[in-house]
Amino acid sequence: MKKDFNAFIFARGGSKGVKNKNLRKVNGLSLVRRSIDLALQLNNVSRIFLSTDSENIANEAKSLNIQIIKRPAYLSDDKAPEISAWKHAINVVESKFGKFDKFVSLPPTSPLRKLDDVKRIMSLLDDGFDLTLGITKSKRNPWFNMVQISKSNNLKKIFRNQEF
Repeated sequence: MKKDFNAFIFARGGSKGVKNKNLRKVNGLSLVRRSIDLALQLNNVSRIFLSTDSENIANEAKSLNIQIIKRPAYLSDDKAPEISAWKHAINVVESKFGKFDKFVSLPPTSPLRKLDDVKRIMSLLDDGFDLTLGITKSKRNPWFNMVQISKSNNLKKIFRNQEF
């Protein structure tokens, strides 16, 4: 199989909501490691890149021969759009390795995605699409899933009466 994709994992260190969320573990593996392991299973990926501003996150990938892209601070705060981090990473990779046509982004915050789903989405790019996204239909109105954590760590369900 032709290796015509680069895989990118975008994982910034600062998170106000869940501290160090990209290093949180699910079944013994960090969210970053889960994305790396998935990328390593994709036969048509030639290189894997981790874009991060965090030394701790970078250390998670160094032992696996993953290329680290040092993300600048201005692309790592809460207000920085992810597309800007994409553009930065693409520019870094193209300056070091040359132009490329296709890439797959494997966000650490999607640990439940399946390898076969990612492969199927990637295969669509060979069918004339220039962008594919993986989404899942919600089983419930998302407002039912909203909770608030009190100072005593109790969860309070929040429901906003809105029509969709």
